[in-house]
Amino acid sequence: MKVAGGAGTRTDDPVGASTDSESGRGLACRGTRNNALGPHGCTSTCPAVTWDGASVSRNQASITGLDVGCGWKVSGLEVPAGGSVQATATVSVSPADQDALDAWLRAGSEATTAATQDPDVKGTVYAVQRLKGVEVRTPARVVTPSPLKITLVPVWAGGADELNPLYVSPASGKPSQMLAAVSGGEKGVRFSDGCGGALAVDSAGLTVTALQITPQCTVRASVGNFTELQSPSFGITSRENSSD
Repeated sequence: MKVAGGAGTRTDDPVGASTDSESGRGLACRGTRNNALGPHGCTSTCPAVTWDGASVSRNQASITGLDVGCGWKVSGLEVPAGGSVQATATVSVSPADQDALDAWLRAGSEATTAATQDPDVKGTVYAVQRLKGVEVRTPARVVTPSPLKITLVPVWAGGADELNPLYVSPASGKPSQMLAAVSGGEKGVRFSDGCGGALAVDSAGLTVTALQITPQCTVRASVGNFTELQSPSFGITSRENSSD
């Protein structure tokens, strides 16, 4: 039996062995996931769970900001591009029938989705599950010849998070843990010219220079599995005209 779970496809058998599998798309991703395995039947306590195939600990709402009953923090999984990985949770439950088992599994999946897509959750925790989009930001005007500052802003259920950028180019220092989680670091980031040669991109695809004067220009970007990104239009001007 398979049901859609908050972190991929969940496969369960009637004796209570639950397998969470995460499938990779264009690029490898890694990082922590959240999964809820709630009470069953008349009990109000979380069931005993034994995990295999991942590093697992209880989700602590005071640390993660994610309040989900019987939630687990699953880490140590790296999903290869186009591949999948599995972590198995053996749960001691005794459903009355298949319908009861299905309802319990569905409740866990819905609790996981509701928690990871809660617009009130702040911060970058569980980025792989929570990230809904990426915005490409640039200055409204840039002087030629000079590097173009590009900011990749994560978009959560609660909106764009300008305080915690996913990536800033030109880069300095180590990539953030969030970037490592959703794209494997800088190897999952690429920029390209969106205005017919007015921009030059270095061989690594990470640094962009404004070369030619133009009133309208855009830069294209891909990060992880977000591959069709584009900035709003900006202008490129000369140093002589920059003070006008």
